[in-house]
Amino acid sequence: MRKGERGMKRLSVWQWACVLAVFMDFGGGLVGLATPLLAVQWKANPTLLGIIGAAGPLGYTVGCLLFQPVTDAWGRKRSMLVGSVGVLLLCGALAAVSVTGWVTALGVLNLLNGLCLAFFWPPTQASAGVGVDPSQLLHTLLAYNLSWSSGRAIGTAIAGTLFERHPALPFLLAAISSLVVVAMSFGLPAEGDAKSTPKEINDDPSPPDELVLGAQLGNLVRSFAFFEAIVLFAELGKRWGWAPEEVSRVLTFLNAGQWLAFLVAPKLLRRVGWRWVVGAQGSVAFCAFLLGLLRDRTALSIVLFGLGFAAGITTVVSLYLSILSQGRSVKGSARHEAGVGAGAVFGPLLGGWVLQHFTPFTAFLLPSLLAGVTISSALWQRAQLTRSPMR
Repeated sequence: MRKGERGMKRLSVWQWACVLAVFMDFGGGLVGLATPLLAVQWKANPTLLGIIGAAGPLGYTVGCLLFQPVTDAWGRKRSMLVGSVGVLLLCGALAAVSVTGWVTALGVLNLLNGLCLAFFWPPTQASAGVGVDPSQLLHTLLAYNLSWSSGRAIGTAIAGTLFERHPALPFLLAAISSLVVVAMSFGLPAEGDAKSTPKEINDDPSPPDELVLGAQLGNLVRSFAFFEAIVLFAELGKRWGWAPEEVSRVLTFLNAGQWLAFLVAPKLLRRVGWRWVVGAQGSVAFCAFLLGLLRDRTALSIVLFGLGFAAGITTVVSLYLSILSQGRSVKGSARHEAGVGAGAVFGPLLGGWVLQHFTPFTAFLLPSLLAGVTISSALWQRAQLTRSPMR
């Protein structure tokens, strides 16, 4: 253990944050797909399927909002250990439940898994900015965003194959991945270890609170539109007579656009201000609006790529400002992640309900309406900031 601990301490704090993100979201991709597949196999009705799917993000959102003071009091290392141990135990429980046919347990365990992840992800994300000069933060976030998104993509890609072999296999592999995270977390430097913990980002200059809040609300819009598109296209593809492979192929453009945004963000975002906060979420809303008007597969692929790119830029803007503004706390990261969770809950639920009772155009209008509210709020805050003599 001491040898592994010395190896971990040779890494920068932001580097081990990236490594942990790969393993944890690899497991997240496995569990995220295997859970609804198991519910469908057990003949869960659409309403129950939606509740099971929303339980995890709901627990995560509530946890991010409530646990931030606890994480600040415990320190990042202890919070990450508690969260990863909890995820490990719950993945084992899901593997055991997978052979029982107990549908209700899927929802309960998914909710608890979301709560445990709320102890893990905000401090991990906040650690991606430790010891990094603000001028280099966007480049560091490039590595962090590619880490978690790659881990999730790989986990999602192999979950179906493992599930076909045996329903417990995705959960068991997720448990192994979580065990790796637990083992690595023991070797992380504590905040009080001055020799191994780089100096935090200087709080001066700190972005205005109004700008940070505007970016975090934009992240909510991004998450709402992104997850709504994934869920609704599964249903729309069925209506339009597409094979599952065709739906998957079209949605690949959504992830491709997001990855491209992560890659170009350090070059594109020379200065993160109101223009990017408003423009990025406005682009998300416009692309979502177009999805409700189109039926051609090629046109939809292009718009989904645009939506993914705008969503990626919105993610980076919110993440950058959240980390830059929080100092040693995880408050900004917790709010950023709460927006991710809330969008993942309400996007599919509200979008699915509207699609069931109205039209695809109406369903994809929801992110635009939400963006209208958040952009209006951001512009009003900017006007107040401009008028304030204190600024």
